[in-house]
Amino acid sequence: MSDGTNDAAEPPVPAQEASKPGFFQKGWVKGLLIIFVLALLIVGGIIATLKDPTIDVAEIEWLGSSRANEFRLSIYVDNPNILGGTLTEITGDVYVGSKKLGPLSIEKEFEIDSSGTSFIEVVVTVTHTPVGDYSDVWAKGTAVVEVFGSGFDVPFNTQG
Repeated sequence: MSDGTNDAAEPPVPAQEASKPGFFQKGWVKGLLIIFVLALLIVGGIIATLKDPTIDVAEIEWLGSSRANEFRLSIYVDNPNILGGTLTEITGDVYVGSKKLGPLSIEKEFEIDSSGTSFIEVVVTVTHTPVGDYSDVWAKGTAVVEVFGSGFDVPFNTQG
């Protein structure tokens, strides 16, 4: 009697072929490879579109006689990238007129907004106590901004 199904049985797969190892036998390795290649293309595309951040405005001011060697450095970091970043380092020198007061640096990191401007204010200490007219205090140096693993050296100069 027939129940309507195909009475012809499928020939059995030889045991030797069924156990034959294949690199893409299950397809999961192929899927992982495709995902990996796509991830590399996306990361490469992001890195290729990164632009240099800039420091639009930078100023430095003396904090007064009770804090003789300390200055407030205020900077605006403009980040044109779709990814945020980190200000990892600021190095430079502080001057009064033409006299170098000493180096400035920071060790703290600051978060930088994506596609926008971040205001950062830090207190820096110099090696020499300023003397004379403090209205002519200025600084120049370099800030390091990291965006998606790429470091950008961004110069600044507070002197007009």
